[in-house]
Parts: sequence; structure tokens; C-alpha cells
Amino acid sequence: MKQCDYGFARKPQQILVFVGASKCVTPHPSWIFVRSSRQRQGSPPRTTLAEAIIDAGETWKTDDLVHLLGRALNSRDVTTSDLLKELDSRAFHHQRNLMKQLIGEVGEGTTSVLERLYRRTVEKAHGLPAPQRQVSPTGRYRVDHWYQRYHLIIEVDGKAYHQGAAAINDIDRDNHHQAAGITTLRLTWSHVAKTPCATARLVGKILQQAGWKGKLRQCGQCSSPIEFV
Repeated sequence: MKQCDYGFARKPQQILVFVGASKCVTPHPSWIFVRSSRQRQGSPPRTTLAEAIIDAGETWKTDDLVHLLGRALNSRDVTTSDLLKELDSRAFHHQRNLMKQLIGEVGEGTTSVLERLYRRTVEKAHGLPAPQRQVSPTGRYRVDHWYQRYHLIIEVDGKAYHQGAAAINDIDRDNHHQAAGITTLRLTWSHVAKTPCATARLVGKILQQAGWKGKLRQCGQCSSPIEFV
């Protein structure tokens, strides 16, 4: 039985193949045989998508897992419940706590490594309110973060953005939302990864000007006091 990645992962150099405990196999440089009683599905027989993702979670790095989970959950071929059920069925898993955390975060709308970093180092670290994630404020475009009460969109753009057609599409989206009375704040990798404290100050100030009554808090990395709390 083949471990299937369902098109969500890069082509592997070796294929993991599950075989019965008593089955005789011939070694092959492109295959890794694992003796298991795991149930099969389909033809050729293969693992379920939930099983394949939880298997990957044993050894994959965090960034790769966020990307994998985002693609898989967006496809709607698997749910967070499917993944958690499969994870809980394992007596042992090398990265159980990390997988539970990532499944929860991606299930709530975090779909990229940069969005996860923003959520952890900008939003949560400084006490910013939680926005809606991966929603469409006007029914036309889906956005990363949406503060409906404060009419604010926050888009977190990776290094590949702001070029060619992607840049034009960004402008069209921003203009559309501006016409609806919604402000868009665009943040790059540098804003999130290099200056998260300054970025939190900026987001907090905009939210406060729009009516947010909360207060920012300093994180352990803040080099200067929060001036406008």
C-alpha cells in the first residue's frame, strides 16, 4: 500500500510503502517498506489524506507543515476533525503538540508561514484584538485579516508579491475596498519578521483611531515603551 501525498507535497525521492507483517518484499532504492496493518483505500491501495498528513508531521519542519495543512484544508478534501482524530489515534507521534497547534491555527484561517508569524509575533505578542481570517468583507475578494468593527483589512504579503499582475490585482482589491469605506494595510515580510514591535504599534494606532478601546502590551523584544496605550 502506497503512502499518497494527494498532490499537496513535493515529489519525494523515495516512496513509503506499507506492507503486511508477513509479506515478502524485494528491496528497491526508490521504495521504503514499512510493515503495518494499516487499512487501505482506493486502487491502487493507498493511505487516506489524513493519515498522509499526520505521517508527514512526524518529520517535516514547521514552515512546510503550515503550507501542507493550508493547501489540504483549503481543498476541503480533509477537515480539522479528520486530522485531529487521526493524530489522537496514534499512540506516539514525534511532533504531536506542534501538529495540534498547527491544525488549530490553520483551521482558524492561518494559511501561510508569514500569516502565522504575524499572528504570533505581532498580534498575540502585543495584545492586539483577533480579526476574522480568510473572509470576504464585500463578497468579492477574500482577505487575510478583517476587522469588521474598525473597517480595517490587513494583508500580509510574502516576497513573491508586488510584482507584475499580482501588484495590479492588489491595487484593484485595495481600490474596491476603499470605495466601500474599508482601509487596507499591507505588510511585507520585513514588517512582520524584522520589525514586529513597530508593526504592532502601527496596527494598534490605526485600530485605536477607529475606536478600539484596548491597550497594547510590550513583549520581551520591545526596545522602547508603547507610547500610545
